[in-house]
Amino acid sequence: MIHPGAGWTRERNLVRVDEHGDVMWRAELPAGTGADCFVDLRSIDAPAGEVTATTWSGYVVILSGETGRLLSSQFVK
Repeated sequence: MIHPGAGWTRERNLVRVDEHGDVMWRAELPAGTGADCFVDLRSIDAPAGEVTATTWSGYVVILSGETGRLLSSQFVK
């Protein structure tokens, strides 16, 4: 399990890579959550191209599969 330690900051650790292993995007985290990172990739909705993931700070987020841009977030902790 990942957890914040001394000096820990925001880590955009959810990435999409292409077939060559090049990073296409790094997913956005919700604003104002302080030290945070992604801890779970819940699902990828192929038809809509959306990615659902969870963050250390307790948010379930929906991201654009094309850009990694945050589309919505909901605090669930």
